[in-house]
Amino acid sequence: MKQTHYFTVNFTGFTTAASEEQSYLRLIAGEHAFYTDKRHFKDPSLFDRLRLGQPLHIGTCRLKDGSYWIHWLSDGHILLEPSRQPLSIKKLLRPVGLVFFVCLIILACAPWLDIFLLLCFITMLVNPFGIFSFCSCNFSLRLRVLNAKMQRTKQGDISFCQRLEILPVTSERHPPSANNEIALPKEFALEEGVILNSYYQIWFATRVRPYFIKEGACFQLATRHSFFSARLTWLSDALNNRCRPPFLADGDWVIAARRHGYDDLQALYNVSDGSVYLKNSPFHAGNQQMASIYKIAYGLVLIVMFFTLTIKLHDPMLNLGSWPFYREMLTRLTGTLLPINLLLIVMEFVRMIAHPLSRRVAGRVKVHQAILRYARRQGARMTPWELK
Repeated sequence: MKQTHYFTVNFTGFTTAASEEQSYLRLIAGEHAFYTDKRHFKDPSLFDRLRLGQPLHIGTCRLKDGSYWIHWLSDGHILLEPSRQPLSIKKLLRPVGLVFFVCLIILACAPWLDIFLLLCFITMLVNPFGIFSFCSCNFSLRLRVLNAKMQRTKQGDISFCQRLEILPVTSERHPPSANNEIALPKEFALEEGVILNSYYQIWFATRVRPYFIKEGACFQLATRHSFFSARLTWLSDALNNRCRPPFLADGDWVIAARRHGYDDLQALYNVSDGSVYLKNSPFHAGNQQMASIYKIAYGLVLIVMFFTLTIKLHDPMLNLGSWPFYREMLTRLTGTLLPINLLLIVMEFVRMIAHPLSRRVAGRVKVHQAILRYARRQGARMTPWELK
């Protein structure tokens, strides 16, 4: 599979990010950046037994930004296996087949249950622990390929691993000062330096009882205490989501932008690993967010049309080759697309007018463009992450 890659690197130790339980790790080899989380392994204590200077064989999945997520790793003596193992499809064929035939009998006797099943199916899609999440986590072909390569590693076969050379000290690869190269709007200030004293923090608010607001990393940057808020925990399932949390650790050289009088960073370029993180405005969704919205919207249209077709198939007078059937289905498709397209048009219109009408949105967009241009000039190859 194109999304799975296998490497052999000279192990010089992991860098630990400011994260929950301090389990988020990074390894840089050449132009490749690798990330993983100790909590995803059967025995995280084995990380402490890895020996520096020894070849390390790793099985990875390529993420959307161009970096890699480590699924398993071995130094030839110690094998760190993932806690998640793919389920056997054969064991589920009998119960799944039984449920399938029972559903067919019920639908044949009561066609109106299609509407109920449609509502249940949409609920399962919306639920983050629903059917798609379960199947992608437990029946993923990517997971099976990675585990098959891991079994070959157990037998001593590492011929499929590509050899990479590690850079000596990544945190010292500092670019020239960015103050003269990045022009920001006057309401923004540029911060540049090495991250010190970083730690993970959750912010709560209290009304009747405390409730979660946001989470992120706090650290000392130059002479100022700063923080970068982002949803760190829900992105930690990188093998399934193909995205990862922002990585900020002590010793990382970063270039960031913030509003005058505020400590919350709005854009950040981590020079040490080439990552770029951009905070979007609630009134101006980024390109990545809009792409996800389009996929979800038109995916729901396909689901609605599928269930509409199953309901029509129960009609004994149905003639699939007749023009009235195709005309009715086209009418239903148009009726389903109309409100969704109107909603998308409104969202695009708000996104379009927010830039010229809102000074805050326009300033944030200019900051993002300036930081991204500078990162590209410095050779950053990763796709920027758009965060809320």
